[in-house]
Amino acid sequence: VLASLLGVHDPLLRVSAIDALGMLGPGSGDPLLELLSDPDPAVRLHTAVALGEDGTEKARDALLARLGSSEELDRPAVLTALGGILARVPSAGATGRLERSLELAAGPERDALLVALGRGATPSASPALARMARSPDVDDRRTLATVLGSHAADAGATALLGGMLGDLDAS
Repeated sequence: VLASLLGVHDPLLRVSAIDALGMLGPGSGDPLLELLSDPDPAVRLHTAVALGEDGTEKARDALLARLGSSEELDRPAVLTALGGILARVPSAGATGRLERSLELAAGPERDALLVALGRGATPSASPALARMARSPDVDDRRTLATVLGSHAADAGATALLGGMLGDLDAS
């Protein structure tokens, strides 16, 4: 029933159906995949968030594909959703893709990429996170410290944070 509401013309009803499908959890996002390319930015935003809740490999792959082709408006939602998926379904390939994107990103998009990488804190992400801990950009180090602080049970994250304690940045 919810999937049939995805094609209605009422934007509020469509977005509500997208949100409801996302709340159903793993495997419920398949009908949403094509909506990542919808002309309505609100539909794309809610779809990215719902796919993040879906958390499947198929959702992760669709979001990764969208990362390279999405409008700037969509990127924060896509990155947030990817971070959520990577926290539950780690992937060396996805981590590599985010790391490559990080090389070209700046400002808030760079922060969102660091958060997504940090949420996925997989062994494949460790070298990138270690490089960011030594970044000359204080904003990179702040973002990384914030993300790693949520991984208190992870010995690697704790060690990386310990190494950052000597950061001389006074701000």
